[in-house]
This record gives sequence, structure tokens and C-alpha cells, in this order.
Amino acid sequence: MEIIGVPLVAVVRTLGPPAVVAVVGAVLVARRRPPRGGLLAAGLGVYVVAAALPLLWLAVQRATGLARGSEAGLVMILLQPAVEAGAWLLALAALVPRRAPAAPRGGAPADGAAGLRGRSG
Repeated sequence: MEIIGVPLVAVVRTLGPPAVVAVVGAVLVARRRPPRGGLLAAGLGVYVVAAALPLLWLAVQRATGLARGSEAGLVMILLQPAVEAGAWLLALAALVPRRAPAAPRGGAPADGAAGLRGRSG
């Protein structure tokens, strides 16, 4: 059995592990509710898309007859790792804590007039 001219076993071998990671990650995001769960979910989605890019590229080639030269393969070789790196950056950005807004220290007014009180001069 083939999908887009690719044997089914190759499709499962290509998409299976990223799909399992995405499902487990989605379950963890749903159960744990991390502060930046949206970024983590986006990272998981982009990771699956990165895994599917070679198959999508084959489908485009087959449907349109485009890219019979090696230049198209070079673009794909560079594009998939870039998309996967973007997925990792999204997942890592979910781990970076948000900065709290800076509050004035010691309850002093923010205009700096507190240092002038009580001084005679």
C-alpha cells in the first residue's frame, strides 16, 4: 500500500514518533495547564508539520510536476531543519518565565521626590 507514491511503512516511520510526541504533549498540556501552554502546543504542532514536510513536498511534486532538479531537494533539506528548530524555540520559549512589572522599592513615589524630603538646605 502506498500514499503519495511512498510505502505506508515509510509514512508511519516518518510521522509516527512525532505524532506520539504531539499526543503525549497535548495530554500533558491539557492536564497540567502550564502558564504558557499555548506556546508549547504551538511548538508541538510545528514539530509535526516539520516531520510531515518531506511527504508534503512529495505530494506537491507529484501533483504539479514541479522541481525535478536538485535545487528543490536542497531547499527541502534546509527547510525541514529550520522548521524543526522553530518548533524547539517555541517549546523553549514556553519555559522562560514572564517578567513581572517592576514595582517601586520601599513604597517610595515613582517621581524621585522621596529622596528630597526631610533635607533642609
